[in-house]
Amino acid sequence: MKKFIYIICTGIVCTCAGGVSAQANAIYQQQFESFRMQAQTQLSQFRDSINREYAEYLERSWEQFTLQQAKQVPVTPLPDEDTRYIEDKDTNPPTEVVVDSIVPTPLYQSVEKFPSVDTQKKKTEETIKLSYFDTPIEISKFEGFGRRLVNVQEKQIASFWRQLSHTPYQQLIQELLDVKEEMYLNDWGFYQLILQVSDVYYLPVQVNEKTVFSIFILNQTGYRAKIGRVGNTLISLLAFQTEVYGKPFLHLPDGNYYVISADAISGGQVFSYRLNYEPSKVSLNLTAKMPVRLSMQTKMREITVEKSKYTIEYNENLITFYQAYPQTEFSVYANTPISVATCKSLEKELTPFLKEKSEREAVGYLIYFVQKGFAYKTDTEQLGHEKCFFAEEMFHFPFSDCEDRAILFSHLVRSFLGLEVVLLDYDDHVATAVKFKSNEVSGDYVDINKERYVVCDPTYIGAPIGRAMTRYKNKKARILFLN
Repeated sequence: MKKFIYIICTGIVCTCAGGVSAQANAIYQQQFESFRMQAQTQLSQFRDSINREYAEYLERSWEQFTLQQAKQVPVTPLPDEDTRYIEDKDTNPPTEVVVDSIVPTPLYQSVEKFPSVDTQKKKTEETIKLSYFDTPIEISKFEGFGRRLVNVQEKQIASFWRQLSHTPYQQLIQELLDVKEEMYLNDWGFYQLILQVSDVYYLPVQVNEKTVFSIFILNQTGYRAKIGRVGNTLISLLAFQTEVYGKPFLHLPDGNYYVISADAISGGQVFSYRLNYEPSKVSLNLTAKMPVRLSMQTKMREITVEKSKYTIEYNENLITFYQAYPQTEFSVYANTPISVATCKSLEKELTPFLKEKSEREAVGYLIYFVQKGFAYKTDTEQLGHEKCFFAEEMFHFPFSDCEDRAILFSHLVRSFLGLEVVLLDYDDHVATAVKFKSNEVSGDYVDINKERYVVCDPTYIGAPIGRAMTRYKNKKARILFLN
């Protein structure tokens, strides 16, 4: 009976709710705000306890490790004489490319959303003005940062960590994440932003302080990173979701931690620790889902293909951003989108030539554009070292090699024609293959899950669709799917 009466009374309250909705809403809002503040306080207390425990760990748990030698960037030294198509000499019948392995589109982890902080405490009157790859940024200047390290011994580092945990770092991180979202920064871009902020809070000579600060902010945000010590210098040890080349690294059971900030270290010993900061579970992701939004520093590249001239616009600030990248896996470059400005420029220049063309004719036009519009040189000849280009960098550098051309061509075909493209990764060469909607397109091909992809090689200068270089007709290729 008591339960029945309760239900009836509840119903009466509901029918009368319209008359007191404003009051009820105010009470609900007050209760929600109280709950939010309580949850935020509990979260802050939880973080405080973690930082206390981690500082205690940093005070006593360092050990000496041997750094592993940097892995060299895979080289694709295709000789120039192999890049010219001579029709009279290419009389071989169409062949099927032998598949070595299929590399699926990588799946990357993302950090969990950072708990929002009290917006009333978020902004301060004094601000920091940054120039992020020539793009102005303004964030609040919070007090409490800027302390000096007396030395780089464990107790001092632990003390520094404790001091950072008592700063308004959560408010700072919230603003940095807001900038990250507004500018479409990927994890690498976010790390660069942290470095920019460290330059404001610490003097140029305070390299060690900047290192601890940057690792502290990365850890609090959810990224795996550690502090290392070589002599009297502290270095950043960063975990990535892809292989990083040209950088020495510390190998631990949970993965590799790369020395990004110290090019001079090519091996030897480093002091560090094993335990990860508890909330940090995700490695830095070098890929980008969206092109970074930077201020426009317009540069023009004029491309001549026989009697046709194309003027392509690109952002020099974006090129500078890409040049700060560590060398990494091929898939990162291939899957990074082209900026909006360059896409619009390409659309303006190329679309008139693609109108009313058949599928085959349009692909043929684009492959000819890449073959003839860009001069070929290996990276070693042009730069003195191996370097894979992001698609946009093709318009900045005077020369390009096979993987660079394959990346740009794959972007053009996917963007303008909506066709699927895979990359054919040989031991010393990279080409592409296109899945045509029409089955009438013939030539050398690769069969992937009973789907036919016709070879299109943007480095085989003058070669039509369906022609693989003779030396690769019987070689195995790794197949890379693109986003």
